[in-house]
Amino acid sequence: MIKLKDILQEGKVLSVFDFDDTIAKSDAWIYVTKQGRTIKKLDPAQFAVYKPKPGEDFNFKDFDRKIRNPKLIKRNADLLRKQLDKARKAARGTRKVTILTARRLGQPVTSFLKTMGIDAYVVPLGSADPQKKADWIEQQIAKGYNTVYFMDDSNKNIAAVKNMLKRYPRVKSITKLIKEGLLTEGKGDCYQAGGRLIFNFFGEKNVKLVHGMVSGQGALEGVRFGHCWVEYKDKVLDHSNDRKQELSKDIYYLLGRIDPKECHYYTPEEAAKKMTDIGHWGPWDMTGLTVKDTYGDLGPEEYKELVLGEVNTKDVIPDRKPEIGKQELRIRPDELEDIKQLI
Repeated sequence: MIKLKDILQEGKVLSVFDFDDTIAKSDAWIYVTKQGRTIKKLDPAQFAVYKPKPGEDFNFKDFDRKIRNPKLIKRNADLLRKQLDKARKAARGTRKVTILTARRLGQPVTSFLKTMGIDAYVVPLGSADPQKKADWIEQQIAKGYNTVYFMDDSNKNIAAVKNMLKRYPRVKSITKLIKEGLLTEGKGDCYQAGGRLIFNFFGEKNVKLVHGMVSGQGALEGVRFGHCWVEYKDKVLDHSNDRKQELSKDIYYLLGRIDPKECHYYTPEEAAKKMTDIGHWGPWDMTGLTVKDTYGDLGPEEYKELVLGEVNTKDVIPDRKPEIGKQELRIRPDELEDIKQLI
């Protein structure tokens, strides 16, 4: 397997990074319109895999404004910093590092990155067409760059660049698709996020708030822990950690190795009753403690008692480890009053 450090040793090196959902996340939406009316909105991750239906168009107005609530994706931003540092130390003209964004305006990206101590060259393409990124990189190859590194969160962009690179067999390249794990470390808000989300479905059928055990990914690989999400028909909605993930239930259960026997399912009305009776976001009917994957050192009976055991009391706040979404679990008095009004 070719590694970046192995190929970035000679020639002219071009490192290209996408911005949205690659270097940083922000509160920006792509609006899907039909006959001039907005019918839904997508975040960049959803847009990356969205297939428009006949008659649908996109509105990217949020990307022409000042970036709202931006947050660096640390691992990718650190890689960007390393490449910028290498470029500063390299001979003039031998390394180029670029933020290549579909945004129409580059200045908001430049300004935000500078506040983070990152001085990067930003190229705004003003188009979400994947071919535009491939064309720009091809222009740089024509200028003599013979090593290309491309990082993006969109399968479509990666595919367009890979297809273009086939015409240049002598150009060394790595294309890296950014994959955000579903069940990874985060700010720790899954029970709050799920609890607040379920109130959008009061009176709806085929919707449940779910508390269950999942197997972690990334830094949490090898452990099982309590998690919360919403199921609507055959979809899972997971809004934890400032994300708005929507996947098929089958895929979500497969990724998290979720056993329905280790889950508790609540209608919106049942969830509201639990919240007002107990006073926190959950979990209510299991501890959800973090344990080694499978049973670890616990036998099946201990696992059932310690992990799946009931925590149905106002006096007990469950395990607060942040990676499993259990911080600030008590519901604010004003929110409790709002919930009571729904019952």
